[in-house]
Amino acid sequence: MFGFRCRPSALLLFLFIPSLWASLIDPGGQWFEGGSSSLSRRELATRSVAQDYPLRILCLGASITFGFHSSSGNGFRYALRGKLVEQGNDVNMIGSLKGGNMSNNHVEGWTGFRISQVAQKAELSLPSMPNLVLLLAGTNDMKQNFEVSTAHLRLGQLIDRIFHVVPSTNIIVGTLPPDSNATAEANILIFNTNVEKMIYNRTMQGQKVSLVDFHSDWFSLADLGADGTHPTDMGYLKMSKVWYTGILAASGNISAPVEVKGINDYKAGNDSSAAGTAMDVVCQTTNGQTMSTAQKLQCSSSSRIPLVNICLVLGIIIINIYIS
Repeated sequence: MFGFRCRPSALLLFLFIPSLWASLIDPGGQWFEGGSSSLSRRELATRSVAQDYPLRILCLGASITFGFHSSSGNGFRYALRGKLVEQGNDVNMIGSLKGGNMSNNHVEGWTGFRISQVAQKAELSLPSMPNLVLLLAGTNDMKQNFEVSTAHLRLGQLIDRIFHVVPSTNIIVGTLPPDSNATAEANILIFNTNVEKMIYNRTMQGQKVSLVDFHSDWFSLADLGADGTHPTDMGYLKMSKVWYTGILAASGNISAPVEVKGINDYKAGNDSSAAGTAMDVVCQTTNGQTMSTAQKLQCSSSSRIPLVNICLVLGIIIINIYIS
C-alpha cells in the first residue's frame, strides 16, 4: 500500500514497546521487577494467595520490621498489605505495637532488639495465632557483634517456639539487608549464610518455613538511609515486593487462620476506612496523613495503565502499515 516491506526487526521492536512501557510506567511493572523470586510477572499478577484464606500476618523483628526512618512510618507493610488486598485477600496485620499512618498498622517490631529479645516480645502476639509470620531479626546482633557465630541458632529457637504455639502457621524468614558499617556487613554475610543453610534443612524436614533474600544483587547501599542501616522509602518498597513474592511462593502451604475470640480478620481486611475499590485500598492511609513518594508510585497504576494500552494500539497500527 505504502511501498513498505515488513522487516522482522521492526516487527519485533514494536511488539516489544508495549512491554517496555509497562515496565517503565506501570507500577505493576515496577512492583514485579527484581527481587529473589523466580516467579514470572504473569504469575505474580494472576496467582491467588493462600486459596483466598484470610491472612493474619505477624510482622516480627526489630526496627526495620517496624518501619524505622520511613517517611510514613509504615516501612514495607503498607505496600505489602495493599498488594495482597488488591489481589482479593482479607489481610489482618497483628502485633502489640502500632506503627505508621496506615489503617491496619499493628506490628511486632522492636527498635534495637536482638534476636533473643525479639523472641520475648513474640509472646505478646503468638496467642493471636497468625497463619503467616514474616520474620526478620538479627541486624542488632550483627551490629553489636553479639555472638555472631550462633545467632542463626537463636533464630532457629525462635522459629521452634512459633511452631510450638501455632503448629499450622507458615513462617517466611528474611536474610538481613546490607549495612554500610564494614564490621556489621561482614557479620551479616556470615549470619545470612548460616540462616540459608538452616532454612534449607528445615524445609527438607517438611517444616512450613521458607526464605526470602534481602541481600541479593537487587539491594545495595543506595537503598539505605543516612544511618547506613535502615532502608529509604524505595528500599522499603523493594522489601515489600520481595515479601510478596515469598508469600506467593509459599501460598500453597498457608492454612486458614485458627479462630480466636475477639479477632475478626474480615473486618480488618474490609473496614470502613479502607472501603472502595482494590486500588483505593492500596492507597488508603489514616485520614489526614500524607503519602511518601514511594507510596504515590505504588498508588498510581489506575491512571497510567491506559497509556500502556495506547502504546500497544499504536504499535499494532504501525506493524500493519509495515506489512501493507
